[in-house]
Amino acid sequence: MQEIKEKQESYIHSKPVTVKGVYSKAYQGSKANAVKAKCLDCTCDQRDEIRNCEAFTCPLWSVRPYQSKR
Repeated sequence: MQEIKEKQESYIHSKPVTVKGVYSKAYQGSKANAVKAKCLDCTCDQRDEIRNCEAFTCPLWSVRPYQSKR
């Protein structure tokens, strides 16, 4: 278990400051932040890319964060 925590901390450390909190909260069990973290990971931490995502077959597409409210 300690090895997993160390890997998670190392991964968070490698991320830009602007998204470290999202990843940290995701690892603490926040489901909403886990979705955000996965989308950020998929788009190399670019929020605008999540907003403009065209991966319509992704299971998370309809619940992705940072999308405009329609």
